[in-house]
Amino acid sequence: MDVLFGIESKFYRATIIIYKVVLANLLFLLTSLLIITIPASISALLYTLSGNDVSVVRKYLTHFKKSLLTTIPLGLFNVFTFFTIISLITGLQNRTLLASLLIIISSSFLVMYNLGIYFFQNQTKEKNYFFIFRNSFFLTIISFPKLFIMLSATGIVLYISEMFFNNSVLFFGLGAIFYVVQRIFSSSINKIQEAIVL
Repeated sequence: MDVLFGIESKFYRATIIIYKVVLANLLFLLTSLLIITIPASISALLYTLSGNDVSVVRKYLTHFKKSLLTTIPLGLFNVFTFFTIISLITGLQNRTLLASLLIIISSSFLVMYNLGIYFFQNQTKEKNYFFIFRNSFFLTIISFPKLFIMLSATGIVLYISEMFFNNSVLFFGLGAIFYVVQRIFSSSINKIQEAIVL
């Protein structure tokens, strides 16, 4: 029994991860009610889900306040990307299978690139936006195959869960996806730091 509920047990670690994902996702939903705060909320969510500490609320709110101004250029880029993806997806059902597949992969890459920008800024504390955008692009290229497979699997699980649990998936949804993205980017960040002189 001690092994199952001990601090070093897998059950305890899984419980902590679920706790962090649910609480951070709830904070994200509350702080992103204003459209202008969405970039800072994304940055804070990715930052909170990184690391092993359990103090979610303080970590999230501190980073959220600190990143309100520094994430505005990233938010503008997100808006541009959003409209690009909408224009790509429009009329998707009228295209050939190959064209539809290429559009889905391109759109997925753009979404991952946008998340990579926030992750890279959090990890490196870089202030130069040119370096953030450039290095995040390389980070996304390195991580994309894993990201695409893992996020497809996560999306399928969340979609099936939505059918059974209705809107309760909202408390896991983005947090679970961001947790997966952050874990994959973390494993790739060492590769990009070796390849590119920051």
